[in-house]
Amino acid sequence: MNPEVISQEKLLVPALDGSLPPLFFFFVCWYHMGLMAKWLKLILRCAAVILVLGLAGVSGASAASENRFSLPESPLFSCPAPLRPQVDFWIKIFTMYTTKQAVIHDNRYLNIIYSVVDLTEDQSNSKKARIGVLSFEISKYREILLKLDKLKPDDPDEINNLSPEESRVYEMFRGIEGANKFSEAAERLRAQIGQKDRFQKALSKSTLYLKEMERIFREEGVPVALTRLPFVESSFDVSAYSWAKAAGIWQFTDSTGRIFLRMNSIVDERIDPEKSTRAAARLLLDNYAQLGSWPLAVTAYNHGASGLSRAKKDLSTSDISEIVEKYKGPSFGFASRNYYTEFLAVLEILEDYQSYFGDVEFMYPKEYEVLRTGRSMKVSAIAAACSLEEIKRLNPELKPSVMASKTSLPCDYFLKLPPGTKDSLKSQVKTETPPPQAKPSTQTRKTDIASKSDASKKKESQPGKAIHIKPGEPLTAGIPKTDTKPKADTAKKPETSQSAPPKIEKKTPMATVTAKPTPDPKGDAKKSKPKPQIARHHKVITGQNLFSIAKMYNVSVKDLMKLNSIDDPSKVRPGRVLQIPAKS
Repeated sequence: MNPEVISQEKLLVPALDGSLPPLFFFFVCWYHMGLMAKWLKLILRCAAVILVLGLAGVSGASAASENRFSLPESPLFSCPAPLRPQVDFWIKIFTMYTTKQAVIHDNRYLNIIYSVVDLTEDQSNSKKARIGVLSFEISKYREILLKLDKLKPDDPDEINNLSPEESRVYEMFRGIEGANKFSEAAERLRAQIGQKDRFQKALSKSTLYLKEMERIFREEGVPVALTRLPFVESSFDVSAYSWAKAAGIWQFTDSTGRIFLRMNSIVDERIDPEKSTRAAARLLLDNYAQLGSWPLAVTAYNHGASGLSRAKKDLSTSDISEIVEKYKGPSFGFASRNYYTEFLAVLEILEDYQSYFGDVEFMYPKEYEVLRTGRSMKVSAIAAACSLEEIKRLNPELKPSVMASKTSLPCDYFLKLPPGTKDSLKSQVKTETPPPQAKPSTQTRKTDIASKSDASKKKESQPGKAIHIKPGEPLTAGIPKTDTKPKADTAKKPETSQSAPPKIEKKTPMATVTAKPTPDPKGDAKKSKPKPQIARHHKVITGQNLFSIAKMYNVSVKDLMKLNSIDDPSKVRPGRVLQIPAKS
């Protein structure tokens, strides 16, 4: 008898009359229990697979929905109602129209868009080539506007005789007052090239730098949202170079760049993403110290703090909307008026970038090593271990003459190299000898606005030693922090639970390693960091501010504010006597 075909009834009957041995019933029960166990295992496995797939889907959806650009809401950079039309215009430019499209619009009322011109490949790449087609389109709408200017508003027949295109233009001005509104608009025609494809590339590149930029801005006390300004400035193009000779991601001009960065025959630090970011943070902070408003500080990044100071004085207001609408400064043109609204448009786009661009393929920084040169050396000596392209990619600030080995790298230069390069250079590094020890100088460059007098001096790391840096870590990560002061002195220092990453202080011509201790917020009052020592006093006169005073005495604005217990730098008035901190 086959146990697979035994029904429940047949199993029960023999059990009652005792016709089959008990062993048979034991075998049947064991067999069915085995089948049940197999089915149970199969069900459990299926359930596990479904659960894993479900969790993966949830985590995938969560990762997909996570916005790497999202920032906490802040009233600092909310869009004022009067600026909404401008912000909406720039959102369209950044997300709807590509660089092969030109938008013909009114340069004051940006919500008035006359037409969109499709450009050929040659026209999109050459300004000279597209002048003809755009000039024709602008002339077309100028003629329409001048014709509308001659209309008699009280004559319905003239309005009814307009062409469909003329009627469309007429309706766009219905809510605008003024007897000469059409003739004035004829002088405000402008063409704006779309930026959608460029903005999408900027999204992909931005993740190479944003994490480090955000860290630097937090260290400098600048709103992290301002790390998004390169979307407006350069689209995160390290090699960007403008007609005004502004260079790098942050587009520092030559004159402003020399205040904050080293620019010589060896390096142009405007091109270095990390160093130029710190310089940009300090420039924005200085703008804020002079203007007392972050929207004005952002606008001053394009127009200059002195120009915005004049706007505040002329209009007796710090309201960015009113300044954008009413200020008529000679150099306060279209770019300056729209700079802040472009920035606000960027912030809004980044909060929902996927709805505009879909899935974006992001780029991420690669690991590198830092080699501190022990003597003067040429790049050609290093090129034997890695390509010139890699050296230039990791050290974009190096001048062409250095890359061509016509100019040598100085002693104690921190050179970024691909991981593993130090092994190939090991024999060469051993032959390098450090320069004779010189007495440490306490005098910083005259152009260095932010003094590092509050930073403790550290012993230099060994020349030729390569330091392994991970993505997102500062350049000085891994540098030894051996204190050169006697133990008796260091024991008197207040203890801290943590310290900030060591920094490279920009001095001419060498880079000096310093470290800034961070006070422990949980420590008691006795362990708090003391105020800077007083060197002298200064009476504020008309036209001076904390920025100019700090520059005059070569100290930092931060130390000046701390020593004088200043919370709002914009409230420093002429006649006040300030204590000037001593330089270390």
